[in-house]
Amino acid sequence: MSSGNNRVAAGGEFRVLAAFCLALALCVLPIAGCGALDGLSSGEASGSAQRSASETVSIVYDPALLNVMGYESADEAVEESGASHDPGSESGYLGATARDDGSVELTYSAEQYDYTVDWTKGQIEGACTSFASYYAGCSLEVAEDWQTIDCYLTPDVATSVGTWLSAIQKVEVCCAQMQALEHPGDGTWAVTIRLYNVETGELVTSASSEGGTLSFTPEGWA
Repeated sequence: MSSGNNRVAAGGEFRVLAAFCLALALCVLPIAGCGALDGLSSGEASGSAQRSASETVSIVYDPALLNVMGYESADEAVEESGASHDPGSESGYLGATARDDGSVELTYSAEQYDYTVDWTKGQIEGACTSFASYYAGCSLEVAEDWQTIDCYLTPDVATSVGTWLSAIQKVEVCCAQMQALEHPGDGTWAVTIRLYNVETGELVTSASSEGGTLSFTPEGWA
């Protein structure tokens, strides 16, 4: 299941997948609870708690994910990330390899892998909580398999010129990251975004990262 570029539109088109890098260049969001993520603790994903200290994990970042991170090629991603990463750091990785298919393979120690899994979940949790706090009456819900983001929006928020799209962008790329992390060696991923009118409960529009446009008009939220 390969991925492409998701788009959101409100009377036009807007690219959902942002140049937002996770393992290669970390950003900071507050950490709190969100939907299906509640109750998850360190080391619960993919049986990571059972790994020995000497074990390594290889995670593949496919060309589509590298592209939305802002890289034009796998070689560029390896070169730029390698200039600043510390292989001995808990928040780093042991090495990066550009592959012939245009993807990048990152090798993590068991400790680094567990840290990256927990960190990525934290970004999703924090983004969801911040979204609900900032936009009254709105919320984001993430499926347990990381493949669906349900966005419940009030008509006022959905039709306003604001920053709600950027919050969804960050969650989408984090969900792509989680899919890659939970399936070592397999870089394929897909995320579907669904926008609901929170006042009526009705689905207004949806689209997948495999293609399509989340388009709507103000009248669709009436």
